[in-house]
Amino acid sequence: MFFAIVAGLGGLYLLLMAMGLIHREYMSSWNRPRKLALTIMGGGFFILGMYFGYLDYFLSTPEGKEHQRQQRELNRQYFPQQQNR
Repeated sequence: MFFAIVAGLGGLYLLLMAMGLIHREYMSSWNRPRKLALTIMGGGFFILGMYFGYLDYFLSTPEGKEHQRQQRELNRQYFPQQQNR
């Protein structure tokens, strides 16, 4: 959940900067390509935060727990030498 919060809020912060809602004086000196790059980066971080949030939610559901159990079982079958540890 930590990564969802950090990436989501970081992306939202960058998007607000690119829109000129925060740090207006600082952002007034930026040209259009730099603001576009900031918008793309902010959007990417925001989407990454939403993905981490969904992944955290999914892994807490019964289906997610079953998925994790199957993944552990496949790892045990694929790496039999690690069963003794």
